[in-house]
Amino acid sequence: MAQLPFDPSKISRELARHYIPATEADIREMFAASGGGDFPGLYSHIADDVKFPTAPDLPAELAYPDLADAMEALSRKNHVATGFPRRRTPGLPPPMRLSGMSARSVTSRPPTRRTSLNGRKAR
Repeated sequence: MAQLPFDPSKISRELARHYIPATEADIREMFAASGGGDFPGLYSHIADDVKFPTAPDLPAELAYPDLADAMEALSRKNHVATGFPRRRTPGLPPPMRLSGMSARSVTSRPPTRRTSLNGRKAR
């Protein structure tokens, strides 16, 4: 199984079939507060012609260790960009260039000529 930074068996919701931290009593209380009564009642205000006629075709449910492994494999596809803005990083678009500005003009280097806010030379 993928190496996780925590022990999933110590957190009850981690190994629950559905990742909803509400108890059945919590869910009944939410239905009572919303006036829906049940899940279909929550969606009764939506026209039938815009609802999905059948459930979506989802992949099969995975056991926790299999899901952790699948997520770890998916994370290996991430590309971490470590280049600097002036360098071209493979797979990323070139850096945005602002009109009249370059990477050099936005560094912390002090200006060569002191000017005031109105553009006149400062004393």
